[in-house]
Amino acid sequence: MKFAVLLSLLLGTASLLAQSDSEFHGVAGVRATGLAYSPEAEQERLGSGGVFLDMDFKSHGGFKFSFDSTAIDYRTATRKQENQGSFSGRFYLPLEEVPGKLIFRVDGLRANYQEASGVTRNLRATGFHVGYLSDLNPVMASFYLDLGFTLSNYQTGLQVDQWTPTLGFGLNDNYDWISLSLDHTTLRSALVPDWKEPHTSYQLGWSHFLKPGMALKPRSLRASLQLGEQVYGVDSEGGVANTLGHTQKGRWSVGLAWKGTSGVGFSLDGGQAQFKHSTTTVESVYVTNFLSTTLTFSW
Repeated sequence: MKFAVLLSLLLGTASLLAQSDSEFHGVAGVRATGLAYSPEAEQERLGSGGVFLDMDFKSHGGFKFSFDSTAIDYRTATRKQENQGSFSGRFYLPLEEVPGKLIFRVDGLRANYQEASGVTRNLRATGFHVGYLSDLNPVMASFYLDLGFTLSNYQTGLQVDQWTPTLGFGLNDNYDWISLSLDHTTLRSALVPDWKEPHTSYQLGWSHFLKPGMALKPRSLRASLQLGEQVYGVDSEGGVANTLGHTQKGRWSVGLAWKGTSGVGFSLDGGQAQFKHSTTTVESVYVTNFLSTTLTFSW
């Protein structure tokens, strides 16, 4: 019921904005994720649902809002709850001497989550991005460059510095899009001055857009591969943070997306990730399998 009310509010806001100025464009949607853990993990399953709204005003800027609620079931028959909300605002600066525009973006994320002990903690994360897009119209752009920094502060005193440079470029008249990104995180804590070495992961993404055809023909397909190590990472595009603190050792995913002429879209993604969890007495490695769906309305 909570998600239905939030989605109704988002769609209502989007409709008013779209009617007030034809230069507004955006997308509103609802998303859900199911995740299963291998027997080596303390957790058994995870379920998450959320809503989001992304509005864009021609060449001036835009904003994005999202809210997600997650429940994690443990093999001890306990359940941990987590709620995350994020807001992102961006400003565009068109360039005169070269084609394209500069993009300045600020992100904010707030979360409350339960630790394994059952204690509820808070997280505050703030991100800054500077990017370049080779055309004012994103559909026509064939090159993208972004440098992002996110500072996460946990109630426990843990601070996470995260750098995320990203490079993207289009091929085959933009029917294929390749993205390369790096994630570099450093953990700092007054309780543990000499923390572990920084964690670095690398991600390769590929999207292929299909020409319109039969009614059930997908609009696009995509795949991604992540190598290296990532911990306490913040996904600034999705507006979610990984608060568990287990080290992700690798990840892959594949997905399909459909979009109708009425502006309604649907996507389906699935994949697998590997994690490492270390305690003072034992180190365990486990695998997660996940499936995500998203239903959107764009205009």
